[in-house]
Amino acid sequence: MATTNEVAKILKWLLSQQLLNKPQEEWNDDKGLLVSTYHQVLEDLEAAFLELVSRTWVNREKWFPGPSDLRTLGVDMMFAMSGVPNSAVAWREVVRMRDIQWAYPRHRRGVPKFSNPVIRTVVDWMTWDVFVNSPEEETKWLERRFSKLYDEHLETLRVMAVMPGEARRLIIMGQGRPGLFISDVFSGYLLNRGKNE
Repeated sequence: MATTNEVAKILKWLLSQQLLNKPQEEWNDDKGLLVSTYHQVLEDLEAAFLELVSRTWVNREKWFPGPSDLRTLGVDMMFAMSGVPNSAVAWREVVRMRDIQWAYPRHRRGVPKFSNPVIRTVVDWMTWDVFVNSPEEETKWLERRFSKLYDEHLETLRVMAVMPGEARRLIIMGQGRPGLFISDVFSGYLLNRGKNE
């Protein structure tokens, strides 16, 4: 988790770069408010990761980033680094597991272990029995349904990841049930704040 001093150091480095629309006046007039604003939005990201995001921003963009710009870029980078497959790759894994399950007697067909918790969540929503016991002619319909749910779930995780930690925690707690947390998907790049609260 990035501390206020680490966020201030990153902001100071960003201000030293040749970016347009720098908040130089705000930095000089009320440095604490600027640092506090960025810290509130970025506090649940690791400092080393936040530095990587800042350097990536400077290499890609011409203007000074707002806190939401850094957070959104960080989430995009987390998705890229996490190894979460797209819906087509996820579907191939489901089909492969289903084909393996067909070799077993019906009473021994349990839900297999998938490579990513996002796949398992969507399979649980649709129930594994639907995949294993559906006739071959329903495969295209199952694929469309799975892909739609999978893509919607990934987008929900992405939107929640862009939210600052406190807002995300309130939403997760408001659901009133444990579920798949963003940190489970991102393999530790995002802290699992609010997971067991």
